[in-house]
Amino acid sequence: MELKEMKKLNIKKLGAFLNQIIQHKIKSSLMIWGAPGIGKSSVVESIANSNNMELVDLRISQLAPTDLRGIPVPKEDKAFWFPPEFLPTRGKGILFLDEINMAPPAVQGIAQQLILDRKVGSYEVPKDWFIWSAGNRKTDFAAVFDMPAPLANRFIHLEVNTSLDEFKNYALANKIDDRIISFLNFRPKLLHKIDKNNPSWPSPRSWDIADKLLKANLTVDPAIGAGAGSEFRSFCKIYKE
Repeated sequence: MELKEMKKLNIKKLGAFLNQIIQHKIKSSLMIWGAPGIGKSSVVESIANSNNMELVDLRISQLAPTDLRGIPVPKEDKAFWFPPEFLPTRGKGILFLDEINMAPPAVQGIAQQLILDRKVGSYEVPKDWFIWSAGNRKTDFAAVFDMPAPLANRFIHLEVNTSLDEFKNYALANKIDDRIISFLNFRPKLLHKIDKNNPSWPSPRSWDIADKLLKANLTVDPAIGAGAGSEFRSFCKIYKE
Protein backbone atom coordinates (compact mmCIF):
# COMPACT_ATOMS: atom_id res chain seq x y z
CA MET A 1 0.00 0.00 0.00
CA GLU A 2 1.44 3.37 -1.03
CA LEU A 3 1.32 6.09 1.62
CA LYS A 4 1.08 9.18 -0.55
CA GLU A 5 -2.09 11.08 0.29
CA MET A 6 -2.49 10.36 3.98
CA LYS A 7 -3.05 12.46 7.08
CA LYS A 8 0.44 13.02 8.53
CA LEU A 9 0.78 13.85 12.22
CA ASN A 10 3.49 14.20 14.82
CA ILE A 11 3.20 12.26 18.07
CA LYS A 12 1.47 15.10 19.96
CA LYS A 13 -1.08 15.71 17.20
CA LEU A 14 -1.69 11.98 16.90
CA GLY A 15 -2.63 11.90 20.58
CA ALA A 16 -5.00 14.85 20.13
CA PHE A 17 -6.59 13.21 17.07
CA LEU A 18 -7.12 9.93 18.91
CA ASN A 19 -8.65 11.74 21.87
CA GLN A 20 -11.19 13.35 19.56
CA ILE A 21 -12.00 9.93 18.10
CA ILE A 22 -12.74 8.73 21.65
CA GLN A 23 -14.72 11.82 22.68
CA HIS A 24 -16.92 11.69 19.59
CA LYS A 25 -17.30 7.90 19.82
CA ILE A 26 -16.19 7.29 16.24
CA LYS A 27 -16.06 3.50 16.05
CA SER A 28 -14.59 3.29 12.55
CA SER A 29 -11.44 1.16 12.58
CA LEU A 30 -8.23 3.15 12.57
CA MET A 31 -4.76 2.38 11.20
CA ILE A 32 -1.62 4.13 12.43
CA TRP A 33 1.32 3.93 10.04
CA GLY A 34 4.87 4.83 11.03
CA ALA A 35 8.45 3.74 11.46
CA PRO A 36 9.34 1.29 14.24
CA GLY A 37 10.48 2.74 17.52
CA ILE A 38 8.78 6.15 17.35
CA GLY A 39 6.12 5.58 20.01
CA LYS A 40 2.94 4.47 18.22
CA SER A 41 2.05 1.88 20.87
CA SER A 42 2.95 4.27 23.70
CA VAL A 43 0.53 6.90 22.38
CA VAL A 44 -2.30 4.37 22.24
CA GLU A 45 -1.51 3.22 25.79
CA SER A 46 -1.49 6.84 26.98
CA ILE A 47 -4.86 7.53 25.34
CA ALA A 48 -6.39 4.47 26.99
CA ASN A 49 -5.06 5.49 30.41
CA SER A 50 -6.16 9.13 30.13
CA ASN A 51 -9.69 8.05 29.19
CA ASN A 52 -9.92 5.35 31.90
CA MET A 53 -10.26 2.64 29.29
CA GLU A 54 -8.93 -0.88 29.11
CA LEU A 55 -6.31 -1.70 26.50
CA VAL A 56 -5.89 -5.10 24.87
CA ASP A 57 -2.63 -4.91 22.92
CA LEU A 58 -2.22 -7.80 20.48
CA ARG A 59 0.89 -8.37 18.37
CA ILE A 60 -1.00 -9.79 15.41
CA SER A 61 2.19 -10.90 13.65
CA GLN A 62 2.85 -13.36 16.48
CA LEU A 63 -0.56 -15.03 16.37
CA ALA A 64 -1.85 -18.03 14.45
CA PRO A 65 -5.33 -17.95 12.87
CA THR A 66 -6.72 -20.16 15.66
CA ASP A 67 -5.38 -17.72 18.26
CA LEU A 68 -7.93 -15.14 17.07
CA ARG A 69 -10.80 -17.34 15.91
CA GLY A 70 -10.59 -19.75 18.81
CA ILE A 71 -11.17 -23.49 18.60
CA PRO A 72 -14.33 -25.38 17.56
CA VAL A 73 -16.00 -27.32 20.35
CA PRO A 74 -18.81 -29.81 19.54
CA LYS A 75 -22.11 -29.41 21.36
CA GLU A 76 -24.93 -31.78 20.49
CA ASP A 77 -25.24 -31.60 16.69
CA LYS A 78 -23.37 -28.29 16.27
CA ALA A 79 -19.88 -26.89 16.74
CA PHE A 80 -19.29 -23.70 18.71
CA TRP A 81 -16.16 -21.59 18.56
CA PHE A 82 -14.56 -20.91 21.93
CA PRO A 83 -12.88 -17.49 21.60
CA PRO A 84 -9.49 -16.82 23.24
CA GLU A 85 -9.61 -15.44 26.77
CA PHE A 86 -7.57 -12.34 25.87
CA LEU A 87 -10.34 -10.82 23.73
CA PRO A 88 -12.55 -8.33 25.63
CA THR A 89 -16.07 -9.32 26.64
CA ARG A 90 -17.31 -6.32 28.63
CA GLY A 91 -16.59 -2.74 29.66
CA LYS A 92 -15.01 -0.13 27.38
CA GLY A 93 -11.59 0.02 25.85
CA ILE A 94 -9.30 -0.17 22.83
CA LEU A 95 -8.56 -3.42 21.03
CA PHE A 96 -5.17 -2.63 19.51
CA LEU A 97 -4.03 -4.88 16.66
CA ASP A 98 -0.35 -4.02 16.40
CA GLU A 99 1.95 -5.12 13.57
CA ILE A 100 -1.13 -6.09 11.56
CA ASN A 101 0.58 -5.85 8.17
CA MET A 102 3.45 -8.06 9.36
CA ALA A 103 1.01 -10.92 9.90
CA PRO A 104 0.76 -13.59 7.18
CA PRO A 105 -2.31 -13.43 4.91
CA ALA A 106 -4.17 -16.19 6.80
CA VAL A 107 -3.97 -14.22 10.05
CA GLN A 108 -4.79 -10.96 8.28
CA GLY A 109 -7.90 -12.67 6.92
CA ILE A 110 -9.15 -13.44 10.44
CA ALA A 111 -8.25 -9.92 11.59
CA GLN A 112 -10.18 -8.57 8.61
CA GLN A 113 -13.35 -10.28 9.88
CA LEU A 114 -12.80 -8.72 13.28
CA ILE A 115 -12.31 -5.27 11.75
CA LEU A 116 -15.07 -5.39 9.12
CA ASP A 117 -17.77 -7.15 11.14
CA ARG A 118 -16.57 -6.57 14.74
CA LYS A 119 -16.91 -10.31 15.23
CA VAL A 120 -15.20 -13.57 14.36
CA GLY A 121 -16.49 -17.09 14.95
CA SER A 122 -18.75 -16.97 18.03
CA TYR A 123 -17.04 -13.85 19.37
CA GLU A 124 -18.33 -10.28 19.05
CA VAL A 125 -16.45 -7.12 20.08
CA PRO A 126 -18.37 -5.26 22.84
CA LYS A 127 -20.08 -2.08 21.60
CA ASP A 128 -18.00 0.27 23.78
CA TRP A 129 -14.68 -0.93 22.38
CA PHE A 130 -12.67 0.76 19.64
CA ILE A 131 -10.62 -1.30 17.16
CA TRP A 132 -7.33 0.37 16.26
CA SER A 133 -4.36 -1.05 14.38
CA ALA A 134 -0.76 -0.08 13.68
CA GLY A 135 1.95 -1.14 11.29
CA ASN A 136 5.24 -0.24 9.69
CA ARG A 137 5.74 0.96 6.12
CA LYS A 138 7.67 -0.78 3.36
CA THR A 139 10.03 2.19 3.36
CA ASP A 140 11.04 1.19 6.91
CA PHE A 141 12.55 -2.06 5.56
CA ALA A 142 9.93 -3.97 7.54
CA ALA A 143 8.88 -7.45 6.41
CA VAL A 144 5.30 -6.43 5.72
CA PHE A 145 2.55 -7.92 3.59
CA ASP A 146 0.34 -5.83 1.33
CA MET A 147 -2.95 -4.91 2.94
CA PRO A 148 -5.94 -6.08 0.87
CA ALA A 149 -7.85 -3.16 -0.65
CA PRO A 150 -11.20 -4.12 0.95
CA LEU A 151 -9.52 -4.13 4.37
CA ALA A 152 -7.59 -0.90 3.79
CA ASN A 153 -10.75 0.90 2.67
CA ARG A 154 -12.40 0.29 6.05
CA PHE A 155 -9.74 2.17 8.02
CA ILE A 156 -9.14 5.77 8.99
CA HIS A 157 -5.47 6.02 7.92
CA LEU A 158 -2.97 8.14 9.86
CA GLU A 159 0.77 8.41 9.29
CA VAL A 160 2.86 9.48 12.26
CA ASN A 161 6.35 10.97 12.23
CA THR A 162 8.65 11.97 15.04
CA SER A 163 10.75 15.08 15.54
CA LEU A 164 13.70 16.11 17.64
CA ASP A 165 11.70 18.79 19.45
CA GLU A 166 9.11 16.22 20.52
CA PHE A 167 11.78 13.84 21.75
CA LYS A 168 13.52 16.64 23.65
CA ASN A 169 10.26 17.52 25.41
CA TYR A 170 9.81 13.87 26.32
CA ALA A 171 13.45 13.58 27.41
CA LEU A 172 13.25 16.62 29.69
CA ALA A 173 9.98 15.46 31.25
CA ASN A 174 11.42 11.99 31.89
CA LYS A 175 14.88 13.08 33.06
CA ILE A 176 16.75 11.53 30.13
CA ASP A 177 20.53 12.02 30.44
CA ASP A 178 21.57 15.53 29.32
CA ARG A 179 24.32 14.03 27.17
CA ILE A 180 21.76 12.26 25.00
CA ILE A 181 19.79 15.46 24.43
CA SER A 182 22.95 17.44 23.65
CA PHE A 183 24.25 14.73 21.33
CA LEU A 184 21.01 14.63 19.36
CA ASN A 185 21.07 18.42 19.06
CA PHE A 186 24.50 17.94 17.49
CA ARG A 187 23.51 14.88 15.38
CA PRO A 188 19.73 15.15 14.83
CA LYS A 189 19.74 12.54 12.06
CA LEU A 190 20.65 9.94 14.67
CA LEU A 191 17.34 10.39 16.47
CA HIS A 192 15.95 7.77 14.11
CA LYS A 193 18.12 5.94 11.61
CA ILE A 194 17.14 2.44 10.58
CA ASP A 195 19.98 0.03 9.85
CA LYS A 196 18.52 -2.93 7.98
CA ASN A 197 21.77 -4.89 8.42
CA ASN A 198 21.87 -4.70 12.22
CA PRO A 199 19.29 -5.35 14.94
CA SER A 200 20.30 -2.31 17.01
CA TRP A 201 19.91 1.21 15.62
CA PRO A 202 18.90 4.66 16.88
CA SER A 203 15.23 5.47 17.45
CA PRO A 204 13.34 7.40 20.13
CA ARG A 205 12.58 4.05 21.79
CA SER A 206 16.20 2.86 21.69
CA TRP A 207 17.51 6.20 23.02
CA ASP A 208 15.13 5.75 25.95
CA ILE A 209 16.68 2.32 26.52
CA ALA A 210 20.17 3.80 26.09
CA ASP A 211 19.40 6.22 28.93
CA LYS A 212 18.65 3.29 31.24
CA LEU A 213 21.92 1.61 30.21
CA LEU A 214 23.85 4.83 30.92
CA LYS A 215 22.31 5.08 34.37
CA ALA A 216 23.52 1.52 35.02
CA ASN A 217 27.03 2.39 33.76
CA LEU A 218 26.63 0.08 30.77
CA THR A 219 27.49 0.63 27.13
CA VAL A 220 24.71 1.99 24.92
CA ASP A 221 25.75 -0.01 21.85
CA PRO A 222 23.25 -2.86 22.40
CA ALA A 223 20.43 -0.30 22.19
CA ILE A 224 21.51 2.13 19.47
CA GLY A 225 24.13 0.15 17.54
CA ALA A 226 27.91 0.25 17.42
CA GLY A 227 28.15 3.15 14.95
CA ALA A 228 25.89 5.54 16.84
CA GLY A 229 27.36 4.30 20.12
CA SER A 230 30.90 5.15 18.98
CA GLU A 231 29.84 8.64 17.93
CA PHE A 232 28.03 9.14 21.22
CA ARG A 233 31.08 8.15 23.28
CA SER A 234 33.32 10.50 21.30
CA PHE A 235 30.83 13.30 21.87
CA CYS A 236 30.65 12.54 25.60
CA LYS A 237 34.42 12.97 25.94
CA ILE A 238 34.17 16.47 24.47
CA TYR A 239 30.98 17.20 26.46
CA LYS A 240 32.75 16.26 29.70
CA GLU A 241 35.59 18.66 28.99
